[in-house]
Amino acid sequence: MDLDNRPLVIGGAYKLLKTILQDAGAKIAKGSPLGEITLGAVTAAAVVGTGNGTCTELALAAGGPAIVGDCRLTCIEAIINSGVFKLVDPNGKLIAHDITIAAGAGGVIVFTGAGITFKITDGSTDFAVDDYFVITVAAGSLKLKETVTTSVDGSEIPQYIAPREIDALAADVDCDVLGPCLISATMMVFQGSETLATRVRDKSYYDHLRAVGIITQTGSILENYDNS
Repeated sequence: MDLDNRPLVIGGAYKLLKTILQDAGAKIAKGSPLGEITLGAVTAAAVVGTGNGTCTELALAAGGPAIVGDCRLTCIEAIINSGVFKLVDPNGKLIAHDITIAAGAGGVIVFTGAGITFKITDGSTDFAVDDYFVITVAAGSLKLKETVTTSVDGSEIPQYIAPREIDALAADVDCDVLGPCLISATMMVFQGSETLATRVRDKSYYDHLRAVGIITQTGSILENYDNS
């Protein structure tokens, strides 16, 4: 039961049934912004070509968003116990062309860019020109979780609002969330020091929500509200 009777929705309400990701940390408070997990795991197949080095420690990273699909990491200069690589995203855009393994047997390079990070390690057989790795960014689950700027899986973009406290401590839960509507800004709940002015991917939370039809407003419109 929602014990807080103050109105969150002050101008209409469009509710959608969504799946909330299990959150072992805490219950999601009424008024929390929610984001969709659009990006999944990052993996790499074994190198294709002559060398036997590896591409490991793959993950999503800040500075994205990453693009779902296959990136190609190709050796463009063969060097003894080293090598220079270029990275091309799934759309064919060049991301970097100077990813250079530190010289010396077993040398490594850790690269972060285009929303992903990985480590290339020199092997016992040197990389040759045109050796390549296919790095795959999987699609996300599209489940929702609380929006925080430190996320890198797409959920850092607020798209929905929790209309009541959501208990997903034990497992994923299906529940209604708020889509387009007019929201009382004073009833919104953020993690840490985040506010509607917090910026992620060059836009404020306010602008991200407005883009999906969720308008935040201080005060109330008493003749038209929903105590969700």
